[in-house]
Amino acid sequence: NKKVLCVRAGVRHTLALATEVGGGVGVYVWGSAENGKLGLPFNAKDMGVMKQPIPAQIPTLQGLPVTFIACGEEYSMAVCYDTSAVYTWGSGTYGQLGHSNTTNLSVPTLIPTTTTSSSHGAGGGGSSHHNLTALPS
Repeated sequence: NKKVLCVRAGVRHTLALATEVGGGVGVYVWGSAENGKLGLPFNAKDMGVMKQPIPAQIPTLQGLPVTFIACGEEYSMAVCYDTSAVYTWGSGTYGQLGHSNTTNLSVPTLIPTTTTSSSHGAGGGGSSHHNLTALPS
């Protein structure tokens, strides 16, 4: 008995934010697992799994107050409005994950500087090269 709050689509993967039984929300993913963009706790290449054909909950985000999700071509992100936290994962080839490097991340990882401000929203583009998160000055 989940209620889907929003759905976002990348080029070959999809994220959904849904209410959980007993309260709270969960982030669900399905599609291509390339570059870790699904945020599931396994290395797709090592496991020989390159796709997730049915929605799977991202365990790293379980219990967090996620209020917004976004995805680009090869990456994903989640915003927790109450705590001002922004998590990103997937391809970091161009630094688009915001972790001051170009590393791919296979699980949602907190961008450290986002917890000092209040996050109001985020967006991924149809490209694998950029991200946008709105923070007040």
